[in-house]
Amino acid sequence: MQSIYLALINYWLRKTRHRGAHIHRSVQWQGNFDVKLGKGACLGAGTVLCGGPAASIDIGSNAWIGNDCELSTLGMVQIGAHSSLQHRTQLHGEVKIGAACVGAAGLYISSGTHEFRRKPALPIRLQDRAKSRLPTAQRSRQVVVGDDCWLGIGVVVMPGVTIGRGSIVGANSVVTRDLPPYCIAAGAPARIVGQRLNFQPPTELVATNDDHLPYFYSGFRQISDDATDPAPPRPRGGFAADRQFVLALSVCTGQTVEVQFDSTVSGALEFQGIIHPVAPGINTLRWLVQAVSDVFLSFKWLPDSATEPQDTLVVLNAKVNGAEA
Repeated sequence: MQSIYLALINYWLRKTRHRGAHIHRSVQWQGNFDVKLGKGACLGAGTVLCGGPAASIDIGSNAWIGNDCELSTLGMVQIGAHSSLQHRTQLHGEVKIGAACVGAAGLYISSGTHEFRRKPALPIRLQDRAKSRLPTAQRSRQVVVGDDCWLGIGVVVMPGVTIGRGSIVGANSVVTRDLPPYCIAAGAPARIVGQRLNFQPPTELVATNDDHLPYFYSGFRQISDDATDPAPPRPRGGFAADRQFVLALSVCTGQTVEVQFDSTVSGALEFQGIIHPVAPGINTLRWLVQAVSDVFLSFKWLPDSATEPQDTLVVLNAKVNGAEA
């Protein structure tokens, strides 16, 4: 009787702390760790959240976690807004799933593995004990699934894998290597069998052009909270950005990248370590590209207010200019 009473108290405390989220009363919380649930996030019956004292589980707004799922970490599990993970999904270790992803039943993702090569004659459990003394980076390799991905029923994703935005992975596939954006992969091990679209970052992006949407690559709100609205939300004519966002542009070292955006508050925007101040209103900022290893350009939004409202920074367009004189 006492255990039922304590369970009800804990359930009430969680509901109070995470107002706006939907938590089934049978959800189990194992350990003392940080949990963030966005507005409208849902945790289904029998789901287990497990973490160590330094762990964090971050589930975005309107994300849906099905029944009998398990999320366990000593580091961080992150699930983006509007993503859905069906029943019996398991996420273990350092796992980041982007926004608007679809995970079918039985999805399994782990950033860790068992040691068996170091001293093959020893039992795996003993090798694991020795492995536990290695640096964290060698024991756990983060798994990243980009925005807008669809992982079919029974998919397994191995440690260290990055799945590019917009990719589709067929049922019962085992992903052992990185997958590029917008590919279609299947098999065990998974191989690319097709393309969802020809991912070719341009030199100019315009938020009002639907064809450019894939290149507003990550950190943007592109799904409306209204489930009946099929159009991407474009407040003030652009895409609302998170604190960190990525643009995909065809750019070379020595060129400049120019970003136009509308901000409702003051702050700063950082690219490649160079910080420019931002004033409220429409801003146009330019950076000389110091070095580039790929098409993905990462920006950091630093608002002066720690609790800015939604849609504070809206990116309107971006373009690449020729080399500096």
